[in-house]
Amino acid sequence: MVSRMKNKVEKLIIIVGLILLITPGLFAQTKEECYQTAYIYFSQNNYEEAEKWYRKALEVDPNFWEARYWLGKTEEQLGKIEEALEEWITVLIAQPDNGDVFQKWRYYAPSYVQLKEDDIQNLKSIFLEGGNPSFSKEEAWRKLMPQAFLLLERKDFLSPYLGAKIMRWGGKNLSSLFYSYERRGYERALNNLLLNPAEDQELIYQFVRECEERFGEDQAFREKLSLLYEKIFAQQLDLPEEQAQSIKKVELQVEGREVTVSTEKREEDALLHPDTGFYLGE
Repeated sequence: MVSRMKNKVEKLIIIVGLILLITPGLFAQTKEECYQTAYIYFSQNNYEEAEKWYRKALEVDPNFWEARYWLGKTEEQLGKIEEALEEWITVLIAQPDNGDVFQKWRYYAPSYVQLKEDDIQNLKSIFLEGGNPSFSKEEAWRKLMPQAFLLLERKDFLSPYLGAKIMRWGGKNLSSLFYSYERRGYERALNNLLLNPAEDQELIYQFVRECEERFGEDQAFREKLSLLYEKIFAQQLDLPEEQAQSIKKVELQVEGREVTVSTEKREEDALLHPDTGFYLGE
């Protein structure tokens, strides 16, 4: 009788052991155990089960940010991109400088917002015309900053400049990871301005001053700003651009609203193109 009971116990132990091997994490209780179980399923490309176990880990601890990041990656594999973005935004609000999560969010987020002309004009009034940005972190991560990335890609002067200003705000209020995109926005705006001069001289003046203040020591910026000053110089003196370029050297200093021009000239040009000054805007 004792021998039979012993055999039954041994068989039960064997069955339980087999169940544990076949179904990893069946009796997992802690968040770490749930997380490890989810990772096993993820590594086996069983994303449905992985999603379930990552959610179990988050039921134990909603602030288990690594599990939330991987839940987003799991949803990405399942084609649930909007759900994944929500998970990553939740992480970024708590850990704004988490580079891995930021890059995942940055890759997808711009595709899930719209940028209409009304949006651009509204953002211009806020960020370029003295408005007061008052966005919650949730709203900024979900809509504002993705719109800023869309602005950076446009081919006019205003859009990347506006995008750069939003990126600077994002760097101050959301994540320092936005600062590198601020510089990119100024550079693209400057490149676009050189190709297609804008008519809004007031805005150009504001842009030039900010470039001088923010990137005046950057050689690449200085060279492009010099090209821009030559264009402004030619426009203000009503010179053909090629004639302005023939002047050996043009130096401009921005003081207040006045741009002071100093040139090196051939002797025969001295009377035709004296040192002068002009104003940006009326």
